[in-house]
Amino acid sequence: MTKIVSMSSGAIDPIAQSKRVFFHADTTTASLKVGQPVCYNSDSVLDHKKRTSDPAHIGITQHTYAEGAQDFTGRLFVVEEPLSANLHAFAGIVKALGPLAGADGDMIEIWVPNGAVLPCWIDQSVTTDQTVLGIRNSVANVSYPGTPIGIAKETINRTTAGLCWVKVDPNMFLYQYPNTNLSVGASVTDLHHSRVTSAATTGFDHLDLRTTLTGTITSGNFKGILSYMDLSGSMADGYIASLHGQLNLSGVITGSGTMLFGVMAQVHGSPTFTECSHVAAIWADTILGVAPTAGFCEVVYMSHNGAAQLDQIVYMYGNAKVDYIWRMDACQDGAAANAIEGCLCDGTKSYDAGDVAIRVNIDGDVFYIFASDSNA
Repeated sequence: MTKIVSMSSGAIDPIAQSKRVFFHADTTTASLKVGQPVCYNSDSVLDHKKRTSDPAHIGITQHTYAEGAQDFTGRLFVVEEPLSANLHAFAGIVKALGPLAGADGDMIEIWVPNGAVLPCWIDQSVTTDQTVLGIRNSVANVSYPGTPIGIAKETINRTTAGLCWVKVDPNMFLYQYPNTNLSVGASVTDLHHSRVTSAATTGFDHLDLRTTLTGTITSGNFKGILSYMDLSGSMADGYIASLHGQLNLSGVITGSGTMLFGVMAQVHGSPTFTECSHVAAIWADTILGVAPTAGFCEVVYMSHNGAAQLDQIVYMYGNAKVDYIWRMDACQDGAAANAIEGCLCDGTKSYDAGDVAIRVNIDGDVFYIFASDSNA
């Protein structure tokens, strides 16, 4: 028989689950309220009673706790206030205080984070189903993230802290715990894996990332996607790509275009550009601490390995002025440390069979850029 639950004002989500834990404050002056967040003491080397070994047993050798023996139960049953060292170990929301009324050492009950809507003590102005809430270092209330833990389910101004329903589920967010590098074995070929087969015929996005910036930006860099690839070992062959794309085509291809990367610098509205040095669809930097002993250093390297003829390296289309197809800074004669190596020309050049003409298409008409094998 299904258990009847209250659906009246102030009801608790029936999927909510709770557990009992000990609250040991990192600072003994800290105390708890119902609805505040707590984190596990995930690096504890004690049990839930703050012991380093088994209680004394008559006639039995006392065991000293150690890693690998599942002894450090403080990591499972001891919680503390949110701190920079434990934000990755969010434990849940306080359901009920114990006999010490939330003081250091109290046995409390917490709601574990499982997607239930819970009454949380927050300190933000929030909008239902829009405002992301989380935990921060040394902040007792659910606040702006920080580390995100949920979404507001009420619209209310709680800049003066108070209760608010929050759907508590840290797994809703692309947030990697902890804030250190995870470790995988040498045989692991990928960590985050997502494959989708779609029968859509009018449009489909596998990954849709959109960021809206509403503040007044005074400095800093803002990126929709930030990808780092750090190589700490040696490399004998192959290649490394921080971002790599591969487009596999089959069937009959018709329509206006097929692209591996679609890049657009699009400005909406009517901004005023003052002292703005560049508006670029692609900005490429090559920053090397040392020069390669063999080969070349390029900002852009292009090759064509297919059987079909490569008709065009760059195709440009548009109805507005483009100032430059390429712009290269620090181009100078000789091989200075920061230079894009070039040479000075002298005299008047007559093109001959040793030179080449690179065909370009501008607005449907064919033109040629001449490249000489000498600087005469």
